[in-house]
Amino acid sequence: MEKALGVKMDTLMMRQSAYEIAQTRKREGEIRVRRVRVVA
Repeated sequence: MEKALGVKMDTLMMRQSAYEIAQTRKREGEIRVRRVRVVA
């Protein structure tokens, strides 16, 4: 991919991660989870 696009794979992965995080945050109100209680 680096050769075809001329962009480092690290850069592409960081952009993909940022996109996925942004998409998840857009719908965070729809996501239901129960907080986990950690006992030491």
